[in-house]
Amino acid sequence: PGAPLGSRAPAAAAMVVFGVSEYTQYDSGSSKGSRKFSLGDSGTCIRNFVLEDCIGGMLELFAVIFRLRGSVIPKATVFALPSTALAVGCHYVNRSHAVVPEHYAENTTLWSTFTFILGVLIVFRTNQGYSRYWEGATLLMQVRGEWLNAASSLFAFCTPEPSLRTDVVKFQHQLVRLMSMLYCSALQQVALVSDSRMEIISSSGLDDSSIQFLMQSQERCDVLLQWIRRLIVLNMRTNVIPVPPPILTRVFQELSRGIVNAKDVQKIAEFPFPFPYTQLIFVMLVFQSLLTPVVAALSSNDPLWASVVTFISVFSLWSMNFIAAELEQPFGEDFNDLPIPDMMREMNERLRAMLQDKVQSPPDFQFNVDTVDCNFSNCQACGYISAKKWVEGFQKSKSRGLDWTSGSNAARALYNRHRTPSDLNMYLSPSGNSILSGQVQAQSEHRSAFSGSQAPSSDALMAMTSGSLTPPLA
Repeated sequence: PGAPLGSRAPAAAAMVVFGVSEYTQYDSGSSKGSRKFSLGDSGTCIRNFVLEDCIGGMLELFAVIFRLRGSVIPKATVFALPSTALAVGCHYVNRSHAVVPEHYAENTTLWSTFTFILGVLIVFRTNQGYSRYWEGATLLMQVRGEWLNAASSLFAFCTPEPSLRTDVVKFQHQLVRLMSMLYCSALQQVALVSDSRMEIISSSGLDDSSIQFLMQSQERCDVLLQWIRRLIVLNMRTNVIPVPPPILTRVFQELSRGIVNAKDVQKIAEFPFPFPYTQLIFVMLVFQSLLTPVVAALSSNDPLWASVVTFISVFSLWSMNFIAAELEQPFGEDFNDLPIPDMMREMNERLRAMLQDKVQSPPDFQFNVDTVDCNFSNCQACGYISAKKWVEGFQKSKSRGLDWTSGSNAARALYNRHRTPSDLNMYLSPSGNSILSGQVQAQSEHRSAFSGSQAPSSDALMAMTSGSLTPPLA
């Protein structure tokens, strides 16, 4: 222990192979006499490398190769197999009847030029499709980021006055509903996804006549954006948003950038790849699928080799063309398209999270100018300290006869996520070891206190980590 990994790796590898967990090496002529080696970190690294990297990597490779969902291999094979069979048939016909003279069969310059031009066209289409795919994904993420940031700023700008608490909650709930509908309308403009898969935050409480007007409108994004802007101005006048207009202008800028990005996404959806390119590529692919078997059969003396060359050539070009077609329109419901319903669902989850009191209020900070420091510790140590305080609080509640079962499972789940005390000490900074030494030593005691508890439910864990999940009613 303590030696570099390279000096222990050969011994650890031999221990793994022969199933030995510990051995002693005797050094002749050494003053130390003997050294004992155990299967420690090096053996663990080698075992993980064999099991996870090698075997796991091979299984993942086979899973990718033989997966059919979202693959273009079946479609390309449909065009490659007939060409392969045609190559074998042409080879036997030409060898039996000598249909084409040998000096014609050896001249394949025209076929090579034709295949080169076709390859250039397919590569160009693939590059354009790839650019359209990532531009669409980037713009949709920017739209969500701009509008989420605007909503977050408006939540932060709300007044903390108790007398306006009802107005603030009403404004926040109305805002998240309109924001959810706005993002859904932006996605519906570009996505070929059924409306039944697009979820929004419930529109209960909104005016029915306004909802009917919105459903009949052709420009829903513009209507919703105008509603949100007007809602902000009205609440600014009633001191629900008591911030200076220059600061509030940032919100309007983010709303504007979001709608501009949404219009850019609409450009990708409404303007497809130019039809002349697509038509020419398909015509040339058909000719290439018919000419390649003939050329391969005439220029090869082996029917097996002719069929292999034909299959690889036809299969490759058709596969690249199908990949380009998949990337050109990424807003559908195919396996390779963007996850539009999931993006909408994530937007709703983030908007709902803003309604929680714990999100809207910063954590309290106990400051003492004499004892406070800025030492370093990792995220694991921070979570360990918080979980330990939770466990101690539940144990004190239990000793006083109070009801402590509601959050015990959640605290135990978060508490047991952390490693052993030795691992935790390894990751702490030197300055932090003295601060956390007492807590680290007591970790096993608190774990044993909850050894009989049941596994925590997801609801209990969420209730403990993020506060109440039920938003206040408007």
